Amino acid sequence: MKYPEVCLIPVLMLADYYLTILGAVLMAKQFSNYVVFEQYELNPRFQKAINNKKLINGKLFLCILMVTACAVYIAEISPFPAELVILMLGYVLTIYSVIVGRHIANIFIYLYFLKRPDNIKGKIEYTYEASLFMSIYYNFIPLIALLVIYIYEKSLFVLGGILGIASMTISHFQFLKKRKEKKAEEVNNLENNLQK
Repeated sequence: MKYPEVCLIPVLMLADYYLTILGAVLMAKQFSNYVVFEQYELNPRFQKAINNKKLINGKLFLCILMVTACAVYIAEISPFPAELVILMLGYVLTIYSVIVGRHIANIFIYLYFLKRPDNIKGKIEYTYEASLFMSIYYNFIPLIALLVIYIYEKSLFVLGGILGIASMTISHFQFLKKRKEKKAEEVNNLENNLQK
């Protein structure tokens, strides 16, 4: 294999999914007495599965298979230049590395408060919109670090990572837009039903 790092893609994608479930389970144990999220999973495609703690998810496995197959094709079979392959690997691996890192941080936070529940007081509830904006703002942490590294190193892998974090941010804005459209449609349907 010219690019064995392609093998990290399915590993990170699986880690994302199962660490999300683990985080949701741990949060529900004690932390949810203090912090409540309207929706733990931000990606609408996987919310139902995560809410149900679904361990076997055909949609996930199909998604992993498709992404990995595309990555293997681009990296190992296609006539694409090495520069494009490196850019693509930076894009995908950075997105999933950042997501997995956030899950691991959340799990450690939940474990900390399970052992030390007296260190948290009060209660806060986050709407789905607030959770998305928090995630968008947290994207600045790796984005700024990657920009500084890119200025120094001029690495295509790092540039791919910058583009990946930017696309993850854009996808969050798309989730927000779809959510607002869905809410507007529900209000419109309710008004129409009341008028009948």
